[in-house]
Amino acid sequence: MTKKGNSSSKAGSPSGSGRGRGKNALTFKPAVAWSGLKPAELKKVDSLSRDYMAFLNAARTERETVRELVRIAEKEGFCSLADAKKVTPGDRLYLIHKDRSITFAVAGKRPLSEGANMVASHVDCPRLDLKMRPLYGDKDSQTALLRTHYYGGIRKYHWVNTPLELRGVIYTKDGKRKEVELDDVRFLVPDLLPHLGKSQNEKKLADAFTGEDLQVLAGSRPAKGKHDDPLAMNILEELNRRLGIGEEDLVSAELTLVPSWDAREVGFDRSMIAAYGQDDRVNAFLSLVALLELKTPDMWAMAVCYDKEEVGSEGPGGAQTRMLSSTFGALMDLEDPNCPDRALRRGLERSRALSADVKSGVNPLFKSVQEFQNAAHIGRGPTLTKYTGARGKSAANDARAEFVGHVRGVLNRSKIPFQVSETGKVDEGGGGTVAKFLARENMDVVDIGVPLLSMHSPFEVSSKVDLHCTRRFFTAFFEDGSGLNLS
Repeated sequence: MTKKGNSSSKAGSPSGSGRGRGKNALTFKPAVAWSGLKPAELKKVDSLSRDYMAFLNAARTERETVRELVRIAEKEGFCSLADAKKVTPGDRLYLIHKDRSITFAVAGKRPLSEGANMVASHVDCPRLDLKMRPLYGDKDSQTALLRTHYYGGIRKYHWVNTPLELRGVIYTKDGKRKEVELDDVRFLVPDLLPHLGKSQNEKKLADAFTGEDLQVLAGSRPAKGKHDDPLAMNILEELNRRLGIGEEDLVSAELTLVPSWDAREVGFDRSMIAAYGQDDRVNAFLSLVALLELKTPDMWAMAVCYDKEEVGSEGPGGAQTRMLSSTFGALMDLEDPNCPDRALRRGLERSRALSADVKSGVNPLFKSVQEFQNAAHIGRGPTLTKYTGARGKSAANDARAEFVGHVRGVLNRSKIPFQVSETGKVDEGGGGTVAKFLARENMDVVDIGVPLLSMHSPFEVSSKVDLHCTRRFFTAFFEDGSGLNLS
């Protein structure tokens, strides 16, 4: 005779998210994602991590990131949308936007007017940009310096005494393009020695360095001959020798200082990765890798990699532009040159999107800012965030229960470990992503992504197993054709 309750106990699936059997089937306790990984899957974790670290080492700026993503995609059969004359199910296309954003797409069996499964991330990262007139010589210290304007949300002291390298692009007065990748030269913002830092120590952390203080050492040898600023002239002569440019050419330049170190494994067990630019190139990389695994999905599958997220998604290539609708329009033209505008609007509205951005993991040294029941932990898989914003969900996309349930279903059916989180305690802080801008098209959007430690610093930390689980989820999401009319 079957005991009462046995059938419900068997129905309790021990999915990767930590639900157990019997009474434990009623609870939700995110599991450590390393648990139960077989040797074959551990090899996949290591292989993905190696590829990811190599990608980060090659992708120090937005332009470099787009180029590296294209290089990876073209090896797997993707081609530029500009070269396509028509599209058939299974075709692999990409469209570059302003050299700093990109969309990858795999054509589905259904027309794009029925929507797409979309993962949207961003490829811009906090950094130090050179001002338009950056160079000057300081006679008192006998050094040449470059003035900077930081980009994105940073803690300024992170960037002091950090080895930096200069990368970017310059357009000269005669219209020539100069690529800049001075990886053989190091720069840094010099700090005070402890012996002379008494007054600095007495300041609040946020006041110890101002934006104008973030100036980098560029040289210390004066130019020969008589000059108004011999220290600056020496640097200009060096720039002319190496790049063939003059000072005015810096006006039409896009030059940025980024940390010069490569990605590194962290810990005795090498279970973590430390690198610059993981927010949010990690999700851009993983979304492309997931697309590479597709053959012919039921719905169109798209990985959209935006620029400008760190400054509010303003400007060309950002999520507040018409970039997405233009991309949909270009793809629909390949399906049907006579496609009406209403089909474009319908396709956007019927799409389902993941706003794939990193989350703040619980920092073992600063746990007080988190509410642990709704906090992300590294090593527990991707973290689902129903809403972002700050203090009362201000400026947030608050995903509706129907779509959260749909996403949860994809995770559970694929037995992928996951967790849920908010960005710290309710009144402690907050943050935003591209989700609210995608939602303007009336599509369903929810935030999910890889948790990090030391986010927005020059050396962010991720867990290798979280990369593996997130990649698996993106693949499952792209392949899912259920709930097409999620209403």
